[in-house]
Amino acid sequence: MQATEHYKEAVSEFKPHNVRRRDKRAAQNLASLFAAKKNIKELQKRVSTLEKQLQMKAAEPESKRKLQKRLSYFKSKDSKFEFAVCLDCEKRKDQVEALEAEISKRDSEPPEKMMVDFFQDGKISEKVRLAALELTALDVATGKICDVIEVVSKHIFDAECSRKPSRKAIQNVVDAGQFLAKTCINKEISESGGLGIAKDGTRRRKVKTQETNVLLSNGRHYSLGFSSLPSETGEAIKSDVETKLEELAAVAGDSNFKEQILRKLEFLISDRAANEKKSNKIIKEWSSVILQTTQPQHQVQEYFCMAHVLLAFHTYSLKELKNVADVLGMDFSGYKNPIEKFLKYASDIFGPVGDYRGVRDVWLEDCRQRNVKSIITNYKDNRFNGLFHVAGQIYHHHLDFIRILENHKNSNFRQSTVLTGLKNKKLILLFKCLGLFFYKITGPYWNAITSGNYSYPQMGPIVKDLRSVVITWEKDPAIILSPSVFCLPQLCIPNRELEGAPSPQDKHTFFQFVSVIGKGFINALDAQVSDLMTGEDPPSSCQFAPPTNLVCERGLGILDASQRMRPNASLHHHSTVVALKQTWCGGMYPWLAHLSAPVRRLLWQKARKGGRELREQHRARDLATQREFHRLSQIPHRPQKKSQLLSRASAKIQALNLPSADEGISKDDWVAVAYPQTWYTGLVVQESAPGSAVVVDFGESSKRLGCFKYPDGRDIQEVERCFIIKTKLSVSPAPNLRYWITDNAREIEELYRKYTHIFKLTN
Repeated sequence: MQATEHYKEAVSEFKPHNVRRRDKRAAQNLASLFAAKKNIKELQKRVSTLEKQLQMKAAEPESKRKLQKRLSYFKSKDSKFEFAVCLDCEKRKDQVEALEAEISKRDSEPPEKMMVDFFQDGKISEKVRLAALELTALDVATGKICDVIEVVSKHIFDAECSRKPSRKAIQNVVDAGQFLAKTCINKEISESGGLGIAKDGTRRRKVKTQETNVLLSNGRHYSLGFSSLPSETGEAIKSDVETKLEELAAVAGDSNFKEQILRKLEFLISDRAANEKKSNKIIKEWSSVILQTTQPQHQVQEYFCMAHVLLAFHTYSLKELKNVADVLGMDFSGYKNPIEKFLKYASDIFGPVGDYRGVRDVWLEDCRQRNVKSIITNYKDNRFNGLFHVAGQIYHHHLDFIRILENHKNSNFRQSTVLTGLKNKKLILLFKCLGLFFYKITGPYWNAITSGNYSYPQMGPIVKDLRSVVITWEKDPAIILSPSVFCLPQLCIPNRELEGAPSPQDKHTFFQFVSVIGKGFINALDAQVSDLMTGEDPPSSCQFAPPTNLVCERGLGILDASQRMRPNASLHHHSTVVALKQTWCGGMYPWLAHLSAPVRRLLWQKARKGGRELREQHRARDLATQREFHRLSQIPHRPQKKSQLLSRASAKIQALNLPSADEGISKDDWVAVAYPQTWYTGLVVQESAPGSAVVVDFGESSKRLGCFKYPDGRDIQEVERCFIIKTKLSVSPAPNLRYWITDNAREIEELYRKYTHIFKLTN
């Protein structure tokens, strides 16, 4: 047992955990021995160092005393410095506490708002003046400019405004803006190589309103303002242009500036009104008189608006369509053309300006359900191209229009009229023809003259090509249906729906419409643009001349909008608004910004005085115009003497080769008699002596030209020979024997039209 226990004890000594414990203890003992050895070495080094120091101090006893004194000195110095630092820290601490209290007090109070000062050195600040001019250009009323500045400052910058200027002070700033605008225009004219003058006029409240624009060689154009004229004469228009050029010279402060403008004048552009042509002639003569000492060979070109050629297409086409009135079954004897009236009615019913009499809402809902786009527009949106454009749109939608109007319950008279016209196949064929002319001629032509890529001298080849194409269509109308035939291929948008061939039974009618409209186009081109087809090379200096006078058309449109917003404002103010619109973003603000402060200050001083003078001059001129207009209205109209009118009318009537009073008219002759409304066909029922009245039995009139029926009762009247415009007529019965047809009715209608025009001069 003892041996076993001894063995167990021996075995337990060699157990792993006992062995690890012994190894750990041995490692700890070894580490402590190494640490003790290292400590002993350090102590030995320290002892040796202390022995050396002791030896040194023993060798130098005086150094200890010095060190002690020095130590006591630094201790006293340190105590004094510590006391001073403590005092300064207390002061700094008090200051920090006071500042923190002030900050907390300021934080508890509401923040002080920024102030916007309208005045600087007793005058309106320059920034406010510039803001007033830009707001005026944005159509902000003069009385609202300060309010707008105040609202923006309040809500955007959280700022308050000081005392605001009066409305009159702001008006003076706006008047100074016109002076600045004209100064900027003078700068542009001086830098330009050449210029042209565009002018146009319109009537407003029975007073002629004239606008003049200056067109520069760099492509910019500026309005010289609006003015009222007492009369629409060429001399009055020339005087207005001269006055505006003198205003520019007065603003420039150079008496020779007007001569400089005329020296750079290359062309005049306007519409083809007689008074505009007369004014062009007078202006050219006046310019040659002024420049005869400096430029005797100076030649001013005379151009006319090419956009008005579209109006000629419109007018001449409707005039020629009267010749196919019997095909259309429409009456052209009224004051308004029935085709134009129908297009306006249709666009009012389905177009964007439809009122309660239209079905615009129903039409848009139908388009939304069928996922199609409505292309119908307002007939008055483009007065130059409305006839052809709207006709093509109605042809595109005519089947849907018929369906909408047939299903509409509460139809009015206008809707019923449009529905009846849409069911007229001949009328729809005409709209197809007009639409083709739009997509192949008038639309590309409009794109060409408004694109800015063509100048007036470059329109000659385009007009020649257009005329040759239309002549080809008139001779062979089937060519118009070819998809590859366009007047201006680069500007065309093909329309496959319109290019589709009509049905065989409708081809003859369709080709007849093409020939008639083509003839109207040719007549319009010959009457309007014959000067461009002469083949002469245009002057190289006029290559910047625009093909249209639309700058004046748009300017008068801006005037209309401005007068609707400010009906009581003067033309001077409207002119200022337009001038600021054109010059502010066009170069006036950058020009002012680049001027030095002294130059800008001097310019504002001149503008204040010059703006006031311009306003006084314009008001005096408007007052003189009103007085002259009133004076002219008080003068009674003195018609020409009856004898003069009769002599002139008789000479014109003789040129018509009417039947003479001595010409014999036999019984059973058919004659055409002129009445105020129209002419009638009648049968002579008894013989009459030369020069005496003729007894005529008239037939019952019909809506068709030259057709009449037998009346229910006899309609026998005595007719003076002066009202008989045609004798020995040829009358034949209609195939259905329900009415009679007068041969050569078109010639008689034209003769009647000339006769009535001459006859009205004598009454």
